[in-house]
Amino acid sequence: MIDGSMYRKTCITYQSFRRQGHVPPRRQSIPACATLTLGGVALALSLSACGKTDRADLKPEQIVEQNKAATVLIKVNNKVEYSYPRPVFGSDRQKILIEKLSSQVANGDIKSQADAFEQYLREVLSNPGQYATPGKKISGEA
Repeated sequence: MIDGSMYRKTCITYQSFRRQGHVPPRRQSIPACATLTLGGVALALSLSACGKTDRADLKPEQIVEQNKAATVLIKVNNKVEYSYPRPVFGSDRQKILIEKLSSQVANGDIKSQADAFEQYLREVLSNPGQYATPGKKISGEA
């Protein structure tokens, strides 16, 4: 380990060398004291990074315990019974729907077959009781 005494000795040696009239063969932009200090710090840091690493041997149970999932998926199987009446579209109710759609075609509200189908679905789904009556019950289990 490099301590402060080595730094002081190096700086004193360099300064006495200059006082005696000796000039280093090549002039450096960074003084030798600073160069040696930076080199010593770099050496100390590199040596401290090479410390002993402890290796922990883990059993498979410990590894599983360390890596437990943070989210748990819960899967539930449910069975339900259902029943609903089958809608029945009587001919008299279909005539009411056809008359309504025909009047919209005559007014220019429906311009294509796709518009007619869209308007038909919109009308039946918004007023199901007007065009359909309950029929035989459909039941099952899902």
